[in-house]
Amino acid sequence: AFCRQTIGVGAKVDMYEMAALEEIIAYLKKNATDKSNHGVLSAWRFIFLKWDRVGAFIGKQKSLSQINKNLVEILDKIRNGHDKKSAAKNSRDLYKQGLKEQ
Repeated sequence: AFCRQTIGVGAKVDMYEMAALEEIIAYLKKNATDKSNHGVLSAWRFIFLKWDRVGAFIGKQKSLSQINKNLVEILDKIRNGHDKKSAAKNSRDLYKQGLKEQ
């Protein structure tokens, strides 16, 4: 749905993308407050809902392998805004979605 909404076509998924998705899921499960599948899905949705916060360069990298490669930076950009006020709001959003502060 994310690819269809942002670029107008569905995602291309091959064995490399599936491996990246498995790594993303493992990372989110390890770092989410709610370790259940529901908690991981909530964290994944949260990333896509806040995708506009990752910046232009990373925002263009939408394949699962690219997201996996940049996941820590993606979460950092979502969490930390350009000023203290937005950083605090971003941290509250992460907490509400069940992602732990690093």
